[in-house]
Amino acid sequence: MVVLDEGHIIKCESTLISEAVRRLHYVSTLILTGTPLQNNLHELWALLNYLCPDYFVESEPFDDAFDIGNQICDDSVLGHAHKLLKIFMLRRLKVEVEKLMPKKVEIQVKCPLSILQQVSCGHSLFAVVFAGTNVHMWSPPSPR
Repeated sequence: MVVLDEGHIIKCESTLISEAVRRLHYVSTLILTGTPLQNNLHELWALLNYLCPDYFVESEPFDDAFDIGNQICDDSVLGHAHKLLKIFMLRRLKVEVEKLMPKKVEIQVKCPLSILQQVSCGHSLFAVVFAGTNVHMWSPPSPR
């Protein structure tokens, strides 16, 4: 079984990561993502093609039925798509998920920096503050 967390990374079927994931051998797969589709239903086809490559073979019929850019939406196909997506998708809203999560506990542990860390941070801060100026930090000469 393949569980693909951050599954939106394969919403474009021609990317290297998408092609690599599609070469994996598996019996079943699950895509987890919190990222919604960005008004591009071809991305949905790419995810469905990964889940069921035998059923979602070609993108053209899908793209032709749902061409948002040209304001084309085949209502009969849309109704069928809604029924089909219920099989594939569990959609929960953030407010629903937040009710199930325990309260966040934050513990702050403060510890001093070591001498080396203090010097390193001082050099970094100096470099940021005086970047692009003629001010330079003095460094002792290196031993010979």
